[in-house]
Parts: sequence; structure tokens; C-alpha cells
Amino acid sequence: MCVSRHYSSLCPSPLLDQGRIQVIIFRIALNDGAVRSDTAHIRTNYSKLQKGITTFF
Repeated sequence: MCVSRHYSSLCPSPLLDQGRIQVIIFRIALNDGAVRSDTAHIRTNYSKLQKGITTFF
């Protein structure tokens, strides 16, 4: 189902519409400060992991 009748012509299938909703939710989440700090935390852990892998090999 389309979010709004105005965008109904842009929704050829429920699957594409679902993807559009997820993108909107993702953009809203990116604007959230808490999510940004979580992403930074994940990046820090990932760089540590990369260093660990490099050291291991």
C-alpha cells in the first residue's frame, strides 16, 4: 500500500513501495543523534577488528 495517494503513481508494486518506506525510515534514523553515535561506535569496533585481523595474519 502506498503511503499517500499522491505517490500512488510512483508505486508500481508493493515491493518497491516497501523499499521506499525503508529508505525513508533509514534517512530518519540517520538524522537521529543516537544512531550516529552508534554508527561511530560500530566504525571504531570495525577498525579495531581490522587491526586485529592484520596483526593475526
